[in-house]
Amino acid sequence: MKLAEDEKTDLQEAIRFLKLKVRAEEVRAFATAALVFGFIFSVIFVLLLSAALGFSIFWLLFLAAAPVLYYYLKDYPVLLKRSEKEKVMNQVPEVMSYLIMSLRINPNIERAMKFAAEHSRGLFKQVFKKMMYEVHTGRYSAERGLANMADEWGPLCEEFRRAMRLVIASTSEKTETRRQVTLDNATDVLLTGLSKRTDNAARALHTPVMMVFTFGVVLPLVFVALIPFISLMGVSIGVRAIAIIYTVALPVFLYVLINFISSSRPLTISPPDIPKKEQPKFTALPLAVLAGGLMMAPGILYLYGFDFGLGNLAYMPFIWGFAASAGIYCYFSTKKIKDIRARIKAVENEFSETLYQLGVIMSEGRSFEDAMGRIKTITSESKSASFFQVAANNIRMFNTDIKSAFFNHKYGSLRKVYSDMIRGAVDTIIAVSDKGSNTIASVAFRLAEHINNMKKIDSEIEKALGSVVSSMKMVAMVIGPLVGGMISSMSVVLAKSMLTSSGGAAAIGFGGGAAAPIDPKAITLIIAIYAVESAIILTIFATDLIYGKDNVMRKYNVGISIVVAVFVFTICSWGSSAIFGGM
Repeated sequence: MKLAEDEKTDLQEAIRFLKLKVRAEEVRAFATAALVFGFIFSVIFVLLLSAALGFSIFWLLFLAAAPVLYYYLKDYPVLLKRSEKEKVMNQVPEVMSYLIMSLRINPNIERAMKFAAEHSRGLFKQVFKKMMYEVHTGRYSAERGLANMADEWGPLCEEFRRAMRLVIASTSEKTETRRQVTLDNATDVLLTGLSKRTDNAARALHTPVMMVFTFGVVLPLVFVALIPFISLMGVSIGVRAIAIIYTVALPVFLYVLINFISSSRPLTISPPDIPKKEQPKFTALPLAVLAGGLMMAPGILYLYGFDFGLGNLAYMPFIWGFAASAGIYCYFSTKKIKDIRARIKAVENEFSETLYQLGVIMSEGRSFEDAMGRIKTITSESKSASFFQVAANNIRMFNTDIKSAFFNHKYGSLRKVYSDMIRGAVDTIIAVSDKGSNTIASVAFRLAEHINNMKKIDSEIEKALGSVVSSMKMVAMVIGPLVGGMISSMSVVLAKSMLTSSGGAAAIGFGGGAAAPIDPKAITLIIAIYAVESAIILTIFATDLIYGKDNVMRKYNVGISIVVAVFVFTICSWGSSAIFGGM
């Protein structure tokens, strides 16, 4: 298939960026083949489904899979490139922080690029390394390299481009004062832009969140209450069709809707990476399997004729077992990492004050080693001050240099401080540690102010997204299961009432008679599964809004949401059955 020139250029750039071994024409040809074979497969699947379960208009929705797949695959490299860039956009404040920290000390862009490359992560680290190679081989200057970087990433983050231009301009300033002012302006542009972007994106999410709640949670559950009326009219909706709709089709629809909304997800701050050596060695899987098996036992025994008097909740032990297994596994496999991150966050929150105290002591004319030893008493046992104290002790005890006192992998005071921001700031101070007390004091003051500015981004993001995330979690863990439990019980009670009322379908005037009733236990199980699936999808979305695509926080929050959602559903279903069943 012949491509338009613009489309071909976009595809080629994306393929080059992703280092894929394909051509643009091959991508489009593969998408066309997927359209043809996908449509044929969809038709066959609908025919088989109709033959096995009976025809339903809902089965025709599967025919839409082929064109959707085509439009996804034809621009897949472009979408993947954008996705890869969006994943690392959370590191924009961090990257700019390293550049500005280095340039505050020395107006050398190559040195700043090297510093950023050493402390950045993922894609940005590769970008800086490639840029440094191009600079060293004489392809272009360091200034042009940063300008190209600003232009490439500018469409995704305009404030990044503007701040980068100011960073480049700072090296041309004639006086130190003007240079520092320009760097301050770069920081202000970045902070102000990110704050406005986050606030606008958060406000824009309110309406989509209501759409998710209405079309993804409430309306599908309300439809359950209509099933008895539809059956009364003689329209048979089998339990298998309901199961496919609620456990497969609707969750897929909700997932697609959520991903469409998340395309406008605002910039977030990624949590620090924790090395594998700090990962929990205790595996929670055996305990999770054991707990889940015990919780499922009543349901398994019910299948063999043992009735425990659970009524419409007879199949719910299977859901309880799944919730227990998922909750235990997710909690114990992430708790240690989450605790480490919480400690790092606490240290980061007070680090700027520690740097300020270091600057005050150094301005008195003391040596760097002496100042490090005095910080602890001034900051009242500050955790961030303790690694300065430990570093001072390392110098005295091991007769080591300053860098090893902080970064040695055996005894360095920062060896278990996994904060790139703290390590970068300390590395900056070490770089000027031989230039006198006044210089160190000046750098410490500037770093303290800079870190305070970076912390404002965190608080602005949490403030802007707080209401949206709270709403999503409330829908996922409470409102969805609450409505599901009530609706499932009401539909069961309503179906029983219609079947036992005199006259039946004929009294209402439907000559065809009522269709066979659906097992109320199966209805309760299906709606419970849907409530759990929707809770998982909505919780992942809410987590990504704050933390980005962070698997640790995803797992932790999903484990909690599953347990809470199942508990709420069970209580509401039981309570509703007791209330409406006695009416």
